[in-house]
Amino acid sequence: MAAFFRRSVLSAVGGFSKDYFLYFEDFDLSVRTGKAAGVAYVPDVKITHFGGNTTKKGAKHVRMFLKSAFIFFTKYGWKWW
Repeated sequence: MAAFFRRSVLSAVGGFSKDYFLYFEDFDLSVRTGKAAGVAYVPDVKITHFGGNTTKKGAKHVRMFLKSAFIFFTKYGWKWW
């Protein structure tokens, strides 16, 4: 994810949540921003991300990912479909 914010919007939503150490902090910020202001999707912009290898980083990163996922889905709801 890549994001640009007006300072006023970022301040209004409180910036990044301290609930997340790593992982899901961007999803949380996006959900809160979407509730407070408009979110624009610009499909012409392409971002290449070379990460995404959490499981290859070891058990500590997997635990951090799962903890953040639990916090996020507990906050915004669990959907099983």
